[in-house]
Amino acid sequence: MVSRTRHARGDREPGGGGLASAGSSGQKATKVTLQLKWVTQAQFAGFYAAKAKGFYSQAGLDVNLKVGGPDISPEQVVAGKQASSASTGSRACSLSGIPERIW
Repeated sequence: MVSRTRHARGDREPGGGGLASAGSSGQKATKVTLQLKWVTQAQFAGFYAAKAKGFYSQAGLDVNLKVGGPDISPEQVVAGKQASSASTGSRACSLSGIPERIW
């Protein structure tokens, strides 16, 4: 299994499927909003760490992390186009075309 970090940096997994880096090609980063399932806490540390370390920007993404809460349904936020992707537990839902494995 290839790690999320590896994909976020734009590396390719065996058999293809990697993301190109916007930084190396001079392309503008794709803006993405990720709706988190709950308030900021340890379970989302990987999202924040990837952003802080620049992994998303290396993959050509300008990521905005939206904090969730008890009255927020991530799937509904995505369906209402208030976010392009959402963390819904073990998987992410997306209407943005960004592959799930980036999260």
